[in-house]
Amino acid sequence: MKKKFLASILCGVCSFWLFSYTPGAELIQSDSWVFDALRYLSAEVGEANSAIYAPASCNEIRMYLSEISYASLSTSGKALY
Repeated sequence: MKKKFLASILCGVCSFWLFSYTPGAELIQSDSWVFDALRYLSAEVGEANSAIYAPASCNEIRMYLSEISYASLSTSGKALY
């Protein structure tokens, strides 16, 4: 009886841990080069985007990048993008 109870608790904890992972929810820390690159790219296309908050999730970084016009970037900006 005790073993079944412990096994069910363990399964519950493991299933919660396995299914709680959300792709893109990992945080990029504020001292990462990614934020410098985003500010550089925003300035290059003429957008003063001061709404870039750090730390940010990978999904937020993708959203910031989607707001930048790739076609209007220089060659070095496109390489950084």
